[in-house]
Amino acid sequence: MNFLKSFDSIGIIGYGQFGRVLYDILKPRFPEKKIKISSRSNRIDQKKFFSLEDTVDSDFIIPCVAIRAFEEVIEEISKFIKTGATTMDVNSVKLHPVEVMEKNLPQGVNIIASHPMWGAGTIKHNENSTKNLNMVLWNVRSDENKYKEIKSFLEDDLELNLTEMDPDEHDRLSAKFQFLTQVSAQVYKSLGLQETDIDTKSAILVRELIEIVQADKDLTKDMYVFNPYCKKELELMDKYYSEFKEFLKL
Repeated sequence: MNFLKSFDSIGIIGYGQFGRVLYDILKPRFPEKKIKISSRSNRIDQKKFFSLEDTVDSDFIIPCVAIRAFEEVIEEISKFIKTGATTMDVNSVKLHPVEVMEKNLPQGVNIIASHPMWGAGTIKHNENSTKNLNMVLWNVRSDENKYKEIKSFLEDDLELNLTEMDPDEHDRLSAKFQFLTQVSAQVYKSLGLQETDIDTKSAILVRELIEIVQADKDLTKDMYVFNPYCKKELELMDKYYSEFKEFLKL
């Protein structure tokens, strides 16, 4: 099947952890397509790395930047993004990026919201494959045929388990699970847990959790700042933790 046949070029903005993963996924699958990367950390060579303006002159644009930098980037690319282009975010929160894209991107630009529930650590633990990993997708403002093309690529080629979910529901659920997992991984990482000769299965799983989540403090903070449901969940976590400490004193 000729996936993404309506998209002759792909632009990736940002070459951090997820930008690298995304490039490694796309490049071998689409050797005939021009895949451009805009990265502040890499020299422009007109082969792999391009200026932001050149990168945005693509049919399919995927910003892979920190949540806190997302609005600034979208405001910048809105100045020269072409009509008919499709932009898909990959942020761990959804209400904020959707609001930013709808506010700043011209009406002729297709907008899709997504959240790949995986990264380099997860893929490594999944035999270096995306098969059966989870991803959230939502058609914010896109031509239906282009949305279906992207959806088909994700489901049929990458073999992802897709869930179509509106941004509010996503953020509500993400605050309960992904955010609290990130917080727990931060705590475990700070404890400096090391492998021992008497590790239980649960101890092994905790270390795997830290490796998979990769305990990114900045990401955890961004989720707290930009997901309106995270504050309540953290307060509940603190409440139950305090109650359990009181129980242990008895």
